[in-house]
Amino acid sequence: MRRRLLAVAVAAVAAAVLTGCSDIHPGQAVVIDNGDYEASISKVDDLTGALCVASPILAQSQGQQGQQSESIEARQYVVGLLIQSYLTPLAAKQAGADSPSPQDLTVTPEDYTNITDKMDDAQADDFLQLLQIGTEVSAWQSQIGLTQPNSSPSTAAQDGQKYVLDYAKNFDIDIDPRFGMNGNDLGSGKLQRSGSISVAQSSQATQRENPDKKAAVLESLPKSQICG
Repeated sequence: MRRRLLAVAVAAVAAAVLTGCSDIHPGQAVVIDNGDYEASISKVDDLTGALCVASPILAQSQGQQGQQSESIEARQYVVGLLIQSYLTPLAAKQAGADSPSPQDLTVTPEDYTNITDKMDDAQADDFLQLLQIGTEVSAWQSQIGLTQPNSSPSTAAQDGQKYVLDYAKNFDIDIDPRFGMNGNDLGSGKLQRSGSISVAQSSQATQRENPDKKAAVLESLPKSQICG
């Protein structure tokens, strides 16, 4: 009987460790306002995987050498983009921005066949989805930027993104802590490094803070934690 009670207690503690360290819903990478928007870890994984496969192909098509990076950097980019994809249309409504033209909201798959033809079908679909999300976010943020004082067509996208990231402070944004991002300070540009969805070893985490040691960190990581 005591052994059974101990097993139950251990299971409860394990569950608390896995889910109790944040307000994030199980299996979700991002939760905004307690479920008004959610993005699953699996979705982030799929989009990140497609990005990491496409990046070196794109570099090669442009006559450049692909650069490797930690996959956590790509994951953070994807998480940030997904958050902005939800907040940007709402921010546009608040700012009174005009709708972008249809062509500015459209990704033409045929324009990317030099990349997608070298990917499997699932990765190609995820890559095109990521491009579509990024295109829509960029188009709407440019329109938001044009509503801002002293903005111009050349600075509209940057001004619009700043508006959206400031607007994000009105929302309760929970991000799985293993992504190393602070939902309350998305505009800081200071992202922690966790190396993967798993927490990195302390020695690697320290080296990541020094850009000169980036190569050493990459060499120490398994392929699953490297993008490119």
